[in-house]
Amino acid sequence: MRSVSLDGTPLESWINIEDTFAGLRYLNAKGLLDIGEAKNIYTETYAESDRVRVYLPKHNSGGSQVHSVSDIANEQTEIMMTFLVIGSAETRISTIVEFKNYIRTGVHSYYDDARNREFDFIVTGKLEESDEKWHGDVPYIELTVPMKNLNGKTRAHTAS
Repeated sequence: MRSVSLDGTPLESWINIEDTFAGLRYLNAKGLLDIGEAKNIYTETYAESDRVRVYLPKHNSGGSQVHSVSDIANEQTEIMMTFLVIGSAETRISTIVEFKNYIRTGVHSYYDDARNREFDFIVTGKLEESDEKWHGDVPYIELTVPMKNLNGKTRAHTAS
């Protein structure tokens, strides 16, 4: 994860949030691969035709007009990430407070190394943590983070 400007320009190097925030562990992400509804594709129906008329965005490529998936503008999508926070009671509370302060401030990029996907986001809703839970003799707290994917879809991760 890293902080970025509103236009996505990196403001810091990538950090491993599991190393930076003691006891924080990624659990899952819902909606990570969702793609928002297309905003710049239009259809029209006419009484004289069985077929719908479609407008697709085009760009110039080698002197000809072509359609490309990269020309489609998408509505933003919602991603719900869940983290586990383990460790002593003091560590868990400290980590939750520090991570909330970090993630609530500004725009961030996140990349998922399992899927090799990256996206820019802002936190859009209530950051909720569960009551203390136990897995065997290990206490933990779940932290749920609602995010808005600013581009409406993820992109392939670049190492920059």
